[in-house]
Amino acid sequence: MPTTLTDAFDALGYSARNGFRFERMPRIRQRALLNAGSSVSEPFTVCRLPAEGRGNMGLYRIDSAEVSVFQKVTTNTREFRIAKVLMQHQDAPCHPRILLCAMRGPMLHIFQEFIGEDPRPISPEAYAALACDFSAMATRVLADAAPTSRLDWLDSLTSRKFVKDLAHRTGRDEGSVRDALNDIIAQPRAVVHNDLHSSNIRHRKDGSSVAIDLGGVGWALQGAEYYRLLPKTLTDDSDLDRFEQTTACAAERLGRPVGTIRRAAFLAAAARHARFAKLRRGDAVREDQALACAARAL
Repeated sequence: MPTTLTDAFDALGYSARNGFRFERMPRIRQRALLNAGSSVSEPFTVCRLPAEGRGNMGLYRIDSAEVSVFQKVTTNTREFRIAKVLMQHQDAPCHPRILLCAMRGPMLHIFQEFIGEDPRPISPEAYAALACDFSAMATRVLADAAPTSRLDWLDSLTSRKFVKDLAHRTGRDEGSVRDALNDIIAQPRAVVHNDLHSSNIRHRKDGSSVAIDLGGVGWALQGAEYYRLLPKTLTDDSDLDRFEQTTACAAERLGRPVGTIRRAAFLAAAARHARFAKLRRGDAVREDQALACAARAL
């Protein structure tokens, strides 16, 4: 079943279990604005923003006087649960302040502080700092709420067929390949953002970086989030300068060997390609990329 349809059924069941509410949208938005510091008497305007990504049913900017609020309509129950937990922990500057989580029928609404519309370039040092700060916060706060599905994806990399194909690609025997993969999978784990690409990094007026979009947050190998810095198509001559600079910064901040961080990222990329190859019923390009990324991890 397509993942978007699965999300829709999950959201329907979640809403049904929680009362299937139908509060008027203007009232819900007014509550979010009040939580952001707006006056109850102030009028507001709503602007629809371009929406991309799994489960996104609408993105909106709501403006009232000096206050701006971002509204995300989604069917992603995992993201909704995470946002509800973060509402109770507003002391972390690495993510937007969650103002309100509301249900309206089968749709889930997340309201948060609005932080700029246009992403800006970020240095390897700043990227690593944001990723590490977010992961430290998330591992502490979201340990129980964060899904483990990304860890489950790693199982496909130890299947008999994948190990055989990877051994053939690398010229190693299957036993050593399986042992190497298991060693990487046994590395320390953490709750990470998992989708920290340029469009999901915004900046407050004071210049601090913020990770937006909580849809991919979950348990993974520590360092897995840096897979987002790898090229979509990994080849022998791919430019990995930014990936290497950023993971070096991350390793220094975490006090871990840089090779450990990079192996986690390569394996996360391999698992992602393998998952999409399966969903697309044997996508040969994805299968090849899964092997290419896993080979770099060994």
